[in-house]
Amino acid sequence: MNCSVIVVSNSNEVLESTLLVSPDLKGDIEIIIERDAVSAAAGYNTGIKKSSGDILVFVHQDVYLPEGWFDQLFQAIDYLNEEEPLWAVLGVYGNEPDGIGHGHLYSTGLGCLIGYPLTHPIRIQTLDEVVLVLRRSTGLCFDEQLPGFHLYGADICLEAQRRGLTCHVIEAFCIHNSRGVALLPWAYWLAWLYIRHKWWHRLPVVTPTLQVTCWGGSALRYLVQRMIIRPFWLAKHQRRIGQRTADSESLWKQLCLEARVSPSLPSNTHNET
Repeated sequence: MNCSVIVVSNSNEVLESTLLVSPDLKGDIEIIIERDAVSAAAGYNTGIKKSSGDILVFVHQDVYLPEGWFDQLFQAIDYLNEEEPLWAVLGVYGNEPDGIGHGHLYSTGLGCLIGYPLTHPIRIQTLDEVVLVLRRSTGLCFDEQLPGFHLYGADICLEAQRRGLTCHVIEAFCIHNSRGVALLPWAYWLAWLYIRHKWWHRLPVVTPTLQVTCWGGSALRYLVQRMIIRPFWLAKHQRRIGQRTADSESLWKQLCLEARVSPSLPSNTHNET
């Protein structure tokens, strides 16, 4: 498969110490870097125009892709080409409409593994933006009216479904070498309000960060919990917000040694549960 990797970057240090040390990216895979874009959608759409791949991988600059990551991706695509030929968007973490989340990755910001190993792709409503995979032949692109760098994964999934296409989370373990966030920034809420307005007829929409609802009850509960309840809890238990590691490769090896993840690929290419 002809594959292009597209990344929007605002930090050479993070990019070069995390994503670009991923072993599989040292081969002949096309890498397109868009620097200092005004929004994720604008940067990614520019990258699409520059790319030549049939499979487009949009990945954060602070993501480490372990060796064999693309083999897992291609296994999932082979499976979906047979079982779900209308697939359009893939990711490593997503939510079903009832709120159940699926995926498998490690977050330094949260300081833990998220999800569990998947044995087959699972259809979902929305995907997290940490890694998104699009099939070029669908003609999908990102909505440049969506401001900033949040919720574009949810938006493009909803657009795919509007066209009768499907979205799936797949087993393609990665490390999100992020910093922890105590409170979602104002830029997130601008994106949340945009999604609320654009997809009003589809609400409620469950996203990996927060549910988008008509009257904002989920947003209010989040703000009360994070601004009033959680600070007292953190102080009492002396918890700290997670930080990036300077060595993603060593973290991956450590996770393998602790048997928390497996460095080998699934032997069953059809990924049955």
